[in-house]
Amino acid sequence: MDTKGFTYFAFVSYSHKDHEIAKKLKKFLEKYKLPAKLRKNNPGLPRNLNPVFIDESNLVGPGPLKKNLYENLETSKYLIVICSPNSAKSEYVNDEVDYFIKNGRINRIIPLILDGTPHSDDPSKECFTPAILNLPRELEPLGIDIKTHKERGAFLRVIAAMLELKPGKFIPWIEIERIKKIALFSSLAAALVIAAGIFVWHNLIPHYRYYHTYVYKWGKPVGLFEVTS
Repeated sequence: MDTKGFTYFAFVSYSHKDHEIAKKLKKFLEKYKLPAKLRKNNPGLPRNLNPVFIDESNLVGPGPLKKNLYENLETSKYLIVICSPNSAKSEYVNDEVDYFIKNGRINRIIPLILDGTPHSDDPSKECFTPAILNLPRELEPLGIDIKTHKERGAFLRVIAAMLELKPGKFIPWIEIERIKKIALFSSLAAALVIAAGIFVWHNLIPHYRYYHTYVYKWGKPVGLFEVTS
């Protein structure tokens, strides 16, 4: 994937009311390391997806986008839109989406649907911004629904979209590799527990032979109560 000329892998556009999920997404993307096998089979893929930009200034009033936000939008390869009834009403989110559309980057907009419904008959449940709704349906970017795919599955689909990989192949492969790692770590942990148990048993726990030798040499030990045979 060509990232030359871009400062950020993605710009996360969201309503301040959806700040928690935006932070979770940023953390997930920036900490995610692509498996070496995947990069070996796809030499153009990056090792990670760091950095990802989110605006944490919590701008809530009307008005044009700040100059620095335009600069960050311009230097971001993808625009991930946290779609919800909150963001659908946000002037800032709509302006950020519109900026990507007007710059001919519709195919780099990734809607992540947190809540609500696209093209809803109920305006209170609409989750797409006017800028997306005004696009011809054939040009409208496909949304990734968190409720359908669960949080991790949806985040992985965002990664697949950013890497231009088919999620139907990418995600099962990633999850199989993850299960293998978990199984390997579990096996190593079990082996360490067994080894520690053997060490303790043979080196730290006194056994019959120890007591037999002690009594033979010194007689029954005197303690708080009488020791039986």
